[in-house]
Amino acid sequence: LWLCFALLVTPGYLTYKQRTFNLEGKTNAQWSRDLNAKGRLRIQNRLHCCGYYSPFVEATVSQTCYARSVLPGCKDAYIRFEKNVLRMWYTIAFSLVPLQLAIMLVGLLCSNHVTYRFGKGMMPKAYRLSMGSMGVIMDNYANQLAEQYGSDVAADILARSQANSRLDSYASGNGGTGTTYMSSHGRYDSLGMKAPESL
Repeated sequence: LWLCFALLVTPGYLTYKQRTFNLEGKTNAQWSRDLNAKGRLRIQNRLHCCGYYSPFVEATVSQTCYARSVLPGCKDAYIRFEKNVLRMWYTIAFSLVPLQLAIMLVGLLCSNHVTYRFGKGMMPKAYRLSMGSMGVIMDNYANQLAEQYGSDVAADILARSQANSRLDSYASGNGGTGTTYMSSHGRYDSLGMKAPESL
């Protein structure tokens, strides 16, 4: 956004500076030094003028511009053209500046709201595990262990994982929901009935 702001303000400032500070001197220097015969001829044909001050001063000869031409010099028309074009450029550029500043302000305000507690590192609600879904996962895990290693090994592994897990401490900190979890999904003792006796 800062780069866009710089690219927006720079042309506006340059065109404003060009128009405001000694535009006549810059136009004189451009006509006499920077423009070649083709450039002068293009300006003369477009602005319907001949020469800079008159047909006798730095004019490019054409069908309409010659020594006895009645066309005026290009200085006044060319300066008016430059003023109009430069004014249009910096007006458009500076009129977009408030919109750009508003976008930058909104971006800064929104970025300040993404903190550790709000937005950053926060699991979406649709992907959060509830105690019921954890019980289903543990049931599936117990069934896989019983099918692969037998009921005794599976019961031993599950007993160790329950002792080392943080579910009990998390549940006790939330008002005893761990007892509900263990009572609603305490089917691990019946592994002997579900698992095959031999592999």
